[in-house]
Amino acid sequence: MSIRFQRVDSSDKTLLEFAYRLRFVVYCVESGFEDPDWYPAGLERDEYDQHSIHFVALNNTGIIGTVRLILNGEAGFPMERHCRVNPRAKKFPRHQIAEISRLAVFRMWRCPAVTLGLMREVYRESKRLGIRFWYAAMEPKLARLLKKYHLRFNQVGPLVDYHGQRIPFIGNIEEIESYASAHDPNRFQYFAEGLEEGWYSWPSGTLSQMACQFSAR
Repeated sequence: MSIRFQRVDSSDKTLLEFAYRLRFVVYCVESGFEDPDWYPAGLERDEYDQHSIHFVALNNTGIIGTVRLILNGEAGFPMERHCRVNPRAKKFPRHQIAEISRLAVFRMWRCPAVTLGLMREVYRESKRLGIRFWYAAMEPKLARLLKKYHLRFNQVGPLVDYHGQRIPFIGNIEEIESYASAHDPNRFQYFAEGLEEGWYSWPSGTLSQMACQFSAR
């Protein structure tokens, strides 16, 4: 089954609403990280969305996953607000930082293929924008998954309770590129190729190679 990954145009209110609704299901219903009564319309969104670029994963059933890339703006970055970040980690130029946030995938579609496909879109957009550093407050299991596939982030603070258990990380994109290209050049080439393309599908066999399990957990 083909899975496509797409940057959401800011004018596409319908697709953005689908992404917010997916986040509501994952964060409020499936995981219980947030109170569903806070979102009576069934759309999980906040003040950072207007400063973000959104991405979605889709298959023939519709949207199955989403993530956003928060750009520097008046609201700042949520990781700095909610996590105890080492002050030395804040030394980078603000316009070169973006935060990876609200990675959400429907439970029955959670697998490395979807997560890595969304990360690929984040990476490609970051390269287009000149972003050099990523903030990311991640669940420990997500950090382990990314490390397994050679996307290595540096921990910059202790575990906190923020939408579940989260650890603050910073990713130096140049360092990630260097490490990933040395340890898994084929997958890194897939991440980097055709940066100006718009729609993508995983090459034949990639889903099975990454052991994607399409079953409810």
